[in-house]
Amino acid sequence: MSDTDVQIVFEQFVQPGLKDGQYTVTASVAMSDLAGAGAPTFAPAHKVLQVGSDATSLPAGSIVSVFPPDKDSGDYSGCLPHVLLNKPTIPWQKQVLSGADDKVPWVALLSLSDDELKSGGPSLVTATDGTMTLSMPLAFFRSIAPTIEELGYLSHVRRVETTQKVDSTETEIDYAVVVGNRLPKPQTLTYAYLVGLADQGDLLPGGAGTTDPVVLPVLTTWQFTAAAETTTFSDIIVATDRTPPTLGLPPTAAGAAGQLLSMGYVPMPHALRVGGDTVSLYRGPLVPYATTRTIANVPIQNADAVTLYDPSTGILDMSCAAAWTLGRLLALNAASYALALYNWKRAAQRATIDQLIYELDTGKAAPSTAMLGATRRLDAEHALAAFIPAALGKLSGTAGGSRSKAVEPTAAASPISSRAQRKAALRDAMTDPARIAQIHGLSPHLGAAPGDAPDSTDPNLSQVISWLGDLILLKPVPLFYLVPDERMLPIESIRFFQIDSSWMASLIDGALSLGRVTETDQSHDAAFRPMLQQEIGRAAASARARRRGALGATDPAPLPARPASGFLLRSTAVTKWPKLEVAASGPTGEATILRIEANGALLICLFDRPVDTVKLREPSEGVHFGFDDDGALSKTLRRLVDDSGGLAGSEIITIPPTPPLQPSYRGDSTLRVLDIKTLADTFNARLTPSQFTSAEFALEMVTGVEAVNFKLS
Repeated sequence: MSDTDVQIVFEQFVQPGLKDGQYTVTASVAMSDLAGAGAPTFAPAHKVLQVGSDATSLPAGSIVSVFPPDKDSGDYSGCLPHVLLNKPTIPWQKQVLSGADDKVPWVALLSLSDDELKSGGPSLVTATDGTMTLSMPLAFFRSIAPTIEELGYLSHVRRVETTQKVDSTETEIDYAVVVGNRLPKPQTLTYAYLVGLADQGDLLPGGAGTTDPVVLPVLTTWQFTAAAETTTFSDIIVATDRTPPTLGLPPTAAGAAGQLLSMGYVPMPHALRVGGDTVSLYRGPLVPYATTRTIANVPIQNADAVTLYDPSTGILDMSCAAAWTLGRLLALNAASYALALYNWKRAAQRATIDQLIYELDTGKAAPSTAMLGATRRLDAEHALAAFIPAALGKLSGTAGGSRSKAVEPTAAASPISSRAQRKAALRDAMTDPARIAQIHGLSPHLGAAPGDAPDSTDPNLSQVISWLGDLILLKPVPLFYLVPDERMLPIESIRFFQIDSSWMASLIDGALSLGRVTETDQSHDAAFRPMLQQEIGRAAASARARRRGALGATDPAPLPARPASGFLLRSTAVTKWPKLEVAASGPTGEATILRIEANGALLICLFDRPVDTVKLREPSEGVHFGFDDDGALSKTLRRLVDDSGGLAGSEIITIPPTPPLQPSYRGDSTLRVLDIKTLADTFNARLTPSQFTSAEFALEMVTGVEAVNFKLS
């Protein structure tokens, strides 16, 4: 289906700071004659600067995409070819003619049929350095090229949002778009050429130039065929909707075995740690249905603690055990994370011991770790201030001495001095997660909520949380742990899933298990687990927005979020439309994309909540231009602004219906060269806008993008 309800902004142009060309900068110094004896003079200095590139090429990587796609075949006879450029100023960096309006671009998109190239008129020449030129008779060039006035309508700037696109580092992207003025001939191979017209505007239709033949630099070229039969975006996406829609093997047996396969389990050979071989079940975190299984005994001492046994089948379920081991191996492989985790854990235990010793020494509640050193110094000063008067009194022979109330030490409870008692108190506290949480300000007894934000100045903890935030988004996890059997995700298929929280809990705990050897280590991990869970959720919620620049350093921390559902798409659509867009919603509202990433022909998308509707859409920047083909080419007008009838960009439907516009051709209609000026004037007359520029012209010529909705039961 066609979908034009997307967030796109059309602008007439974006002017560069300086037009391409050669500039001379002159610097001079003048001194006033203050002394009356004559000031020294200096000769002016001149510097010649070259701005931009020459008129025969574009900067490398300037071409983002072309439409119709290169070497593609489709129903393009009603479409205007266009090219997308990554820098919005490119079409206006040079002048098409000295003294011409700055709004007129210096590039144009010309289309030639295969028959015209074979006729002996136009020809493409490639030089030894790889540059190309297009040569054609002046009369033929003027019959297919736009006029200078029409050029102003055929280039514009398009701004699109990246919220629903594959993860990037930008929130909005501006593209320059150059549109052709010629409709492709049906059932014909067509060649499109983006050519440079710098300083050659007098050769355009209506110009006074006489150079014959016309030789133009070719900036890029591609070819396509306008054919009746085609495979569209929606055709490819709809074809991926195959049974089953979830990750699971097709049942090959009846009863419990077949049911386990449909639940996403895969039988795997299992070498037992105690010797011998067996077959056990494994399932990744991407499951076909919502699960309620949880891991109660976290932190986990070893993988055996989460090895599950099903007495009804007599088979071991190794899913969580494999996840725990995987998390541990990934952590060991990430050297910087492993070092940061070790340093943070050791520092946390050292802080626990320091605070406990302070309490044992003084009988007072220990201050925070940051204040502990200052408090010890203050206590020592108080003790010294109390001791000095008495000591001086003894030295002077007086009895005693007075103590200043200003240095009166705080009355303390009885400290524990017995070695055995101190050892027992330390042992009990170091193995009590609740006591450790209280010491570190993670206990409600100290007025703090469980899971309070950690010390943001600790670089080790920040690195640990950042890495675990990526882990919970499954970024470092190998694909075969997510899809253990290729038959679960065949070519040209989409598979929807929900997240198994028990698998994810095991994965994270495995990554946190480094350095967990003693009971003290176990207790500290248990005490800090609620805080870490919350901060990992915050890191996962902010990772994509922060990478896109949507969050700054001073923005408030986002609410914690964890992936709850998503889909895997394995299709040529991922490579053909690398910036395809995704939107989803569920029973609790619009879903936020936590991760959307493509690797070859495979795309993974994770949402922050369960969803029941998923929309896949062509890229917004892929919106193309042309006429609707319902037996005859026609164009229905669109609103330029929001009004009572609908939003800007929506089609204007009247009762009785207003006759749609028909394409008007310039000169010989068999050449299919549109009369852009007449078409723009007709739009202007019917819509009566305050101004009609290339931005309004682009909006009226939009034919939309395709989108496919999936409804999940």
